[in-house]
Amino acid sequence: MIIGCFITYQALSTVEKIEASTIKTSVTKEKIVKYYELTEEDLFNVFYRFIKEANFKYAKVKNEQYVKDVALAYVNQVQYVPHPELVFYTMAMGKKESKFDITAKPPKHLNSSASGIGQVIWRWHGEKLSKEYPWREGTITKESLDTDICDSIDAKYIVFENYLRNNEYNYKKASYAYLGQNQSLTAKSRYRMEILNDYHLLTQRLFRVVLNKEPKVKIVHMDKKGVVVCEYPVDPKIKF
Repeated sequence: MIIGCFITYQALSTVEKIEASTIKTSVTKEKIVKYYELTEEDLFNVFYRFIKEANFKYAKVKNEQYVKDVALAYVNQVQYVPHPELVFYTMAMGKKESKFDITAKPPKHLNSSASGIGQVIWRWHGEKLSKEYPWREGTITKESLDTDICDSIDAKYIVFENYLRNNEYNYKKASYAYLGQNQSLTAKSRYRMEILNDYHLLTQRLFRVVLNKEPKVKIVHMDKKGVVVCEYPVDPKIKF
């Protein structure tokens, strides 16, 4: 389990803002930048709390290790999917759909074959799920939907991302499509609002963790075209 490493790729870079004047020379210009770092440990702690609150409230058997495994799977997913920003929204969907219980099944009176953390129906989505994607290893099977945590959350991501693209990246329409077109407008609206509430809770907790840290400072040298030539950290206590 890799926890505590700084996440360096751009999708998880934290907010940066320029705080001091720009110093120009004939070759480069220098900027003093204040920034906040988001670590894997930050993600894991926020995800773990969110998942545990939902899962332990409804689970018949409370399994601490299972919750840790699901949280870690989401931390890893943020780092390999094409659109990591979707993970936070689909995680909120996971709470709504199954309370993160991979073995969850719909009530019998619904006569539905939905399964897994995202309650995905293989009969409707099996073709797209059984494809190979460059960002993940192997394919998802009908059996792995409710047995493999990574496959289960990736299936949810794939299905929702597909609905999002088909609806011109309209989250409202994509959420309605995920729930099912045969649902009433009232049911669709309630479904989306509950997801949005949990999405806001999740992201607010993450921002709170990051912004409560002491900011870091670095000096960045750029050439005339604005390309970074070099950068180095400095003591944030130094006054510029």
